[in-house]
Amino acid sequence: MKAITYPGYGEPSVLELSDITDRPVGRGEILVRLVAASVNPVDWKTTAGYLADYAPVEFPAVAGSDVSGTVVAVGDDVTEFRVGDDVIGSVAPFIGAFSELAPVAAAVAAAKPDRLTFAEAACLPTAGLTALTAIRALAPEPGDTVVVNGAAGGIGTFATQLARSAGARVVGICSPAGADHVRRLGAEPVAYGPGLTSRLPDLDPARTSLVDTHGGEALADLVAVLGDPARAVSVAAPEIGTHGGRYLVVAPNGGDLAELAGAAADGRVQVVVARTFPIRDTRDAYEHLRAGGVHGKVVLDASTGW
Repeated sequence: MKAITYPGYGEPSVLELSDITDRPVGRGEILVRLVAASVNPVDWKTTAGYLADYAPVEFPAVAGSDVSGTVVAVGDDVTEFRVGDDVIGSVAPFIGAFSELAPVAAAVAAAKPDRLTFAEAACLPTAGLTALTAIRALAPEPGDTVVVNGAAGGIGTFATQLARSAGARVVGICSPAGADHVRRLGAEPVAYGPGLTSRLPDLDPARTSLVDTHGGEALADLVAVLGDPARAVSVAAPEIGTHGGRYLVVAPNGGDLAELAGAAADGRVQVVVARTFPIRDTRDAYEHLRAGGVHGKVVLDASTGW
């Protein structure tokens, strides 16, 4: 079967459309025929070797982490899914998704709602669950303010909406080009750049928290704006701990994914597909995402063939 593979760490140019041996379904797994997948920063960072200490890769490796498709086989001990079910899920650690048939642990998968396209559903596992983890950690209440650093990106788009659905005011830090996108999400955009904190609107430090999806030189200044640095979480910069904040790593969970998919299906959360590439053009999708300026999610379409 076909898959997007890479023989070693490197630039997106190392990605190849390859023939690989069939991948069996293991105990506790479902085998998913891929229809769509999303591309996350963690995918190109894994391919580049930036996460080698955290998630070492055996080569040749199949790229990708998020899948959306149809179950074609179920392993032993799987009772919640059947052949023919449309599902979403992710593989760990950030390898193995971009193949015609992808094994996914049933515990981290969820049914795809009929109201969501496969492309929309594929955007939820990594970015959506990461945002959900961050907002849950902060637990904003009506009247609170959440500052989202990187509000126009894949995780930031979800975090902004989830904070708004909790009743919080959201200040979204983004590039000038992302301001309209952030405004449409219901947030107040503030542009990156020198003097960032001086451009923030009036905030009550005691009722303000920070979700960082971007990192960068302004991170320490943003944490300092808060009344309590523990009200800052980052999903991008482990060094936030040196400023008193918390670094979060998402743990995939089928129940949380089902909750998020339900919110997207009934319109409480909008899935923003910024651009779609045929899966054979995964190199281009990586380059597009790595270049920055993406407002929402990048999707790979496997429905039209490899």
